[in-house]
Amino acid sequence: MSDGNTISFAAYAKAFGVRNAARDKEKRHRVTYPNAWQDLCREIMIAHKEETRIQLEYKRLGWQAIRDLVMQDYDQPNERAEVGRDKRLNRQDLEAWANGTYLNDDKFGFIDRYINGLRLDEEPHNELINAKQKYTIAQAAMISRMYQRRRLKSGMIDYLQEVTGEFLYTDEIDGSPYKHIVLRFEIASCNVIKISAAYCRFDITKQNPGEMANAVFYEGFLIPVPADNSESAKEPGLWGIRSDSWFCWLKLYRPEFQGSMIDGCADGRLEYLFIQPPESDFVHITINAKLPNSIFSPAGEHSLGNQSLRQAEENKSIIFQHDQKNRDFLARIFNECYKGYLF
Repeated sequence: MSDGNTISFAAYAKAFGVRNAARDKEKRHRVTYPNAWQDLCREIMIAHKEETRIQLEYKRLGWQAIRDLVMQDYDQPNERAEVGRDKRLNRQDLEAWANGTYLNDDKFGFIDRYINGLRLDEEPHNELINAKQKYTIAQAAMISRMYQRRRLKSGMIDYLQEVTGEFLYTDEIDGSPYKHIVLRFEIASCNVIKISAAYCRFDITKQNPGEMANAVFYEGFLIPVPADNSESAKEPGLWGIRSDSWFCWLKLYRPEFQGSMIDGCADGRLEYLFIQPPESDFVHITINAKLPNSIFSPAGEHSLGNQSLRQAEENKSIIFQHDQKNRDFLARIFNECYKGYLF
């Protein structure tokens, strides 16, 4: 067998670490594997194959070697490698899949497990980062087509990012199983902004790293929606005060629930209120969570706290703070406790 189809697993494990039980730590409620996920994984695996070849300093790397990495936790050690290999996934399966066919769920399950294991690695993989960004841009385009039926104000997205900064966070929320909600602004595409959200059961102002693991994470999009009366808001009001309001839908989901319509969803409406005193360049900005919303007790999480909270939401309005004084600690919550999902 050629060097292009074999890997010294001892050397590989020593240099890069063998992934095993970590792949199974996060349970995913998946019924089947959609073709779109197989397509994304195919793109990742082809890029990963090349990245692995470069890391191992091989002139070439065949699909047999990649198959052996995927199945390393299932193959049986044997002097004759072809005898010890698990027969449920073979090189021919991977070669056909890489050329555009689709695997059945039993075979593809091994690839799904392996790629999600890459996601859990301490060091980020460029192939995962690139695939995630590409998928996010595709999602953004779809979300924009669904919710943005009119043209936005020129420069609206850039200004929203500028005045918001990287993070929004609430003060302590009364009666909620969560003390704070933290929103992290990520990339903007197609006039929407990718968001990750951390629901924190701890006091973020105390900045205790030991509590960060208690956060629950969501992903989604902030979707600016033009107001019908946005043009009239430009005129000065009482005492020459100028004011304007921009509304944004906040659509959040819990990726590990795989798009369940019952669990892991949250919707909110944020209002950016801009007030400018007369003869002043200063603009006071307030960001409120407005009705309707379910972001204070997202679906699938109300068992964690007061059952009456959801019914009481109609009386709630919460201000999001946009100062960045806790930025370093908020960044640690996301960077150290959440790897994100690819699909």
